[in-house]
Amino acid sequence: MRLFRAASLRAADAAAAAAGVATTELMRRAGEAVAAAALAGWPRATRVLVACGPGNNGGDGFVAAQALAAAGLEVTVAELRPGAAKGDAAWARERLLACGAALTWWPQATDEPPAALPLEAHDLVIDALFGTGLTSALHGPAAAWVETIAASGRPVLAVDVPSGIDADRAQPPGPCVMAERTVQLAGAVPASLLAPSRTAFGDWTVADIGIPDAILDEHADAHAVDHDWLRAHAPRRADEAHKYSVGTVIVVGGSRRYAGAPELSARGAYRAGAGLVTLVAPARAPAAWPEVVWEPPQQDEALHACVARLVGGGAGARRAGAAVVGPGLEAEAAEVASIVATLAGPLVLDAGALQPSVRDAVRARAPDEHGRAVLTPHAGEAQRLLQAPKAQQAPEHQLDDSAADAGHDAAVPEASSDPIAAALHLARDWNAVCVLKGAGTVIADANGRWTISTTGTPALATGGSGDVLAGVIAAFLAAAEMRASAASGEGSEPPDAWAASAAAVHLHGLAGALAAEGGPGVIASDVAEALPAARSRHG
Repeated sequence: MRLFRAASLRAADAAAAAAGVATTELMRRAGEAVAAAALAGWPRATRVLVACGPGNNGGDGFVAAQALAAAGLEVTVAELRPGAAKGDAAWARERLLACGAALTWWPQATDEPPAALPLEAHDLVIDALFGTGLTSALHGPAAAWVETIAASGRPVLAVDVPSGIDADRAQPPGPCVMAERTVQLAGAVPASLLAPSRTAFGDWTVADIGIPDAILDEHADAHAVDHDWLRAHAPRRADEAHKYSVGTVIVVGGSRRYAGAPELSARGAYRAGAGLVTLVAPARAPAAWPEVVWEPPQQDEALHACVARLVGGGAGARRAGAAVVGPGLEAEAAEVASIVATLAGPLVLDAGALQPSVRDAVRARAPDEHGRAVLTPHAGEAQRLLQAPKAQQAPEHQLDDSAADAGHDAAVPEASSDPIAAALHLARDWNAVCVLKGAGTVIADANGRWTISTTGTPALATGGSGDVLAGVIAAFLAAAEMRASAASGEGSEPPDAWAASAAAVHLHGLAGALAAEGGPGVIASDVAEALPAARSRHG
């Protein structure tokens, strides 16, 4: 599924027009797709109110109104700014006026309409007020209309995006329509996958309005993570596999207060396919798995020294195909930085390892390790990292222009409202993959790539679910490392930590949904236990 920022959709429209596609044809197809969705979704509706704004979104509404009137429905067309339509929207309005259908226009006069809308006795409201171009809160009559529609209790079908939503961000800038269904036009926007904005979309579909696929492919900002992505990047076991060849994971973390956190990461890694998991922690959870190898620090031994002793070479190094650092960890930043410097392979930083001063240790890793560190903050942790004082920006030779084009700038983004920009900012600043966890997890890398997971459930809002995810990511990274090593040679591709991390996030979300099928009260251990079945169903 292609994902488009608002500017990219406008660019795709312009490219289609330059290629000879009439923009009025795009509007006609958009409006007719909306009308078809209304007839299919509300087959018993007889009276429909179409609320039209002054721009192209309103033009789509005019076309939908004509199609619904032609289908025999009683249609009221409410214009926010009567007669203000221009360009293609004006074409659609004139076409509607000339069609001869029995329509009710509101208001009857052409002066500014009052704040109230004539919603009584209408079975359906079509929201065609504002589309993807909105970036700030609505005010005046527009805000009043949106608030009236939202409070009416009438079912709402939104055109492109619910009015009041910023298509690029997770947080609505002000009041917005809450739709039961939304017909997105040509492509999906990030807000339809990011909470809380995604709630406003209800059930949504994407309508083909006639923009050629080649143009859409060229202008898409990203593709959402789906089952095909999981199948492409999930670990596979050869017939001759053994515990070292399928990927090994070392988990470094824990404390006497949080002995269970690294245990959950170890379980996530095992259930996601790791062949051997070693836990380096000062204490173990009482119900620890016997399959997890525990390596506590020796007397007076620092944690980083313990890690160095274990991975210093030979069989010990084979046990650390990928590492998780941080679950349950209560350690000073200097200790965490030493652990990071000791570990050579792919690295997942979670919880206690997400300290601002660890950034330089991540950036200082060997050149061939750049991009294979993965940060897994939630929004609060991400904001703390974003607002920490920064050293100099990444050297230009380590970045390309796409990072800036993809949304990174000097301003510090707000992780909860603009998670894409926040994840890109962190990925570039740490020269790592950033998995910004939330209801619509964003996965970004330092080269400007980003994607959004389409899986997840409120059941994952439970202590320890992030620890499980860290283990799943590490298992996928370890397997990718082994695949790359087996295929090493001229022309072989290095492991793609971004793609593997996104696949791991997808599987974790599927496991959460599967665990929730048993009812409320899901705990992190349930999610870990559901990973094999979720993989079997979809991977």
